[in-house]
Amino acid sequence: DRIEAEGIEAVIARHAIAGAATRAGLSALGLVPWVEDRSASNLVTAAQLPPGVDCPRVLEQLAPFGVEIMSAIGPGTDRLLRLSHTGPRACFEVVLANVVALGGSLAALGADMDVGAAAKAVTGVYAGN
Repeated sequence: DRIEAEGIEAVIARHAIAGAATRAGLSALGLVPWVEDRSASNLVTAAQLPPGVDCPRVLEQLAPFGVEIMSAIGPGTDRLLRLSHTGPRACFEVVLANVVALGGSLAALGADMDVGAAAKAVTGVYAGN
């Protein structure tokens, strides 16, 4: 019902923007994407954690924020996090919250993060810049 009400083209465009904004924000944080942009999903984005930071500590740091970030699944993914921007989560507020919370959590764990630049990158994609 939601897709029919919004229209499939609008749904696809909303997810494309959410994916692009998430990738831009993660890039501004200096995080390495799991796949290149041309192969990236517009539903979820996986990023590699910086050296010296482990996934359980990041997830613990993120817990109070209630964001849509979880560990990756499968062999060889112990250094990856997934940021969800699927369905109703494909919106500015969720994408911005995910990126800012992740950057702030990594900074709290000692990683060098420019959260302001990440927020600006996300906002820039949504503003069409």
